Amino acid sequence: MPVSRTTSSSASRVSPSAVKRTEGAEIIDGYLVITLKANTVKPPLSGTGKSRVVATSNGFMNTEAEVDGQTVRVSVNAIISK
Repeated sequence: MPVSRTTSSSASRVSPSAVKRTEGAEIIDGYLVITLKANTVKPPLSGTGKSRVVATSNGFMNTEAEVDGQTVRVSVNAIISK
């Protein structure tokens, strides 16, 4: 599966008014799109101290997305090396 490699320079080209400000997930054109606040400047250490947390849902969270009438729940941790 291809991975989007967004850099801070390409992210700055997005109009601030076009950016979704709430955390959550939705299904757009058959893709599950997850939106989380990213810690892009000196991300905090993980609980174990082995990595830095770029984004997290802090466990499972309910979303507005539905599949077969059921609410989609997601759990995400995005990390980088310490």
